[in-house]
Amino acid sequence: MMEGLTDSQGQALCRWARASIAAALGAPPRPPVADLPRHPGASFVTLRWSAGAAPLAAELQGCIGTLEAHRSLADDVAGNAVAAALRDPRGRPLQ
Repeated sequence: MMEGLTDSQGQALCRWARASIAAALGAPPRPPVADLPRHPGASFVTLRWSAGAAPLAAELQGCIGTLEAHRSLADDVAGNAVAAALRDPRGRPLQ
């Protein structure tokens, strides 16, 4: 059975994804943000360059995901966010 997310949890996952990317780029690690879902889950993270364009029209940076849950949803989002930012061959690695 799939567990739904609250708006607060969705926003927390977005903050956690950003913090995970920043830490991978050398920023000081931040403690997990409040309200992160810890149940097993799978996610896809899509990053796009936006210069005022509509979000779906912006240039793709990276999109990486997991098909089956094998870790907590928070860990899955963090791992996929870093992979989309740094390892997707379709985009430029962030610096």
